[in-house]
Amino acid sequence: MESFIAPDYKALKTDLVITTRLVPPAEHSFHDVMSQLIAALDLGSPLSPQCQAKAFKLNQEQFTCQIAFPGKLFEEGNMPQLMSIISSVLESPSIGHHATIMDLSMPSQLQASFPGPGSSIQNIRERIGISDRPLSSSVLRPKAGVAIKEYLSHAYHLWSGGCDIVEESGFMASTTENEFDERVSFLGKERSQYIARTGQQKIYIPNITAGTIQEMQRRARKSKEHGVDYILINADQIGLAAIASLRITSQELGLILCANKSGVGLNSHHHGRISGKVIALILRHLGINMLHIGSELNQESKESSNTLTNAFSHQAEHHQTCFPIITSEGSLRDIEDMIIHLGNDLIIEGSAHVFRHPDGVKAGAQAFQQAILAAAGGTDQLSAAEKNSALKRALSMEPEKRSPKVSGLVWTPLPRSSSHREIDTFLSL
Repeated sequence: MESFIAPDYKALKTDLVITTRLVPPAEHSFHDVMSQLIAALDLGSPLSPQCQAKAFKLNQEQFTCQIAFPGKLFEEGNMPQLMSIISSVLESPSIGHHATIMDLSMPSQLQASFPGPGSSIQNIRERIGISDRPLSSSVLRPKAGVAIKEYLSHAYHLWSGGCDIVEESGFMASTTENEFDERVSFLGKERSQYIARTGQQKIYIPNITAGTIQEMQRRARKSKEHGVDYILINADQIGLAAIASLRITSQELGLILCANKSGVGLNSHHHGRISGKVIALILRHLGINMLHIGSELNQESKESSNTLTNAFSHQAEHHQTCFPIITSEGSLRDIEDMIIHLGNDLIIEGSAHVFRHPDGVKAGAQAFQQAILAAAGGTDQLSAAEKNSALKRALSMEPEKRSPKVSGLVWTPLPRSSSHREIDTFLSL
């Protein structure tokens, strides 16, 4: 244990370093947790000490430490193997469900072995011709079980109401009532015709998630045939290797690869968890161009957003930036807070606002778009509503009391108990 725990260790440039929180169960001490962690890692041997991990910067009050893994443990470009090693800290049946991987820093050479996004935020902005505000997006609703004709009508009204992006939900597949090839043909054609009529650039993102990589690659090619430049995958469900394979396909076809959720199936109720910030970094390395980061404005979503949009981060120095997508579900008035805390390099998904507008989908899209324009331009929404009847009607349907602001995105700590279970619950917020 002494060779693993090295409080004064200084990480090498070739080390991969994770920051972990290891909250001991009530019947264990932090020392017990570290002992079990050694068994879970099972790296190196007395004959190969250069392959052993090191735990340093231990904080027994906060239950945190950093773990340095020698770079020679990792195969370049192999994200499944990398994640298997670092997530081993979550797999102990005794401590796993109390563990969190909070941060990750890769050595430069290993980082460069992953492709990163094919296009940056700036590239996508240039494609659509919008440089000074967040992009607006709406998922088609209902999320499944709807005929193509109804989706076609919704897409038209969303675009004509002002939405920049129409995307399919994570539930969409290819069914007898809504077959993928037919759907992408109709919606791709509708988008092209809308652009030709109005001169406004719009985006349609079909969900190509399927049961095999081969079928997803076929759907990507079919999307390209119909003039569609963006494709969506359910990153949680398809896995790391499939994402890497589709990144190659996307690059070959000139497609923008989007992920429906900021996760890769690694968070579990039975084991520990990986923070949204780390998952965002992993998917950026793998080549995702647009990434859903959730529907809550909190510290984790801010860290995830910064991880994706910071072009100068030491954690993504070799890669393009990535557009974060955050879902706005509560009040239109909360959009202002999102932009204040997350910035303009953001896609705001607002189907909840759009489809509950009493005057229909087009009016809902207009209200949503005007709320974004007002917030991005520093205009009070009530003033903007005086010039836009759709926004005025939407705001009149909402409670006057706004959702609580996240002041500086700094959380108030929860009181601790002897078991510290509240801390683990708190981290999962």
